[in-house]
Amino acid sequence: MNCINLDEHKTIKDKEREEQLITMIAKLVEAKNNLTLELDQMRLRELQEDECLHHAFQLQGIEQPTTNFHTFDTLKDII
Repeated sequence: MNCINLDEHKTIKDKEREEQLITMIAKLVEAKNNLTLELDQMRLRELQEDECLHHAFQLQGIEQPTTNFHTFDTLKDII
């Protein structure tokens, strides 16, 4: 089998463009990861707030309003 080294056929401009694209991809992946982490943290805070409200309602003997949203039994369901 004849293996061709594609790097031999790349110009300096091609190699520079390839490096630019790799750098752009790495930055996009990092930005996506940061957004995902931020969304996960927001969801966790919302669930913690919901649990605090639930507990406060229970202590006051107040019936909780019903929602159409799926609720987790505990925070561990999302962790």
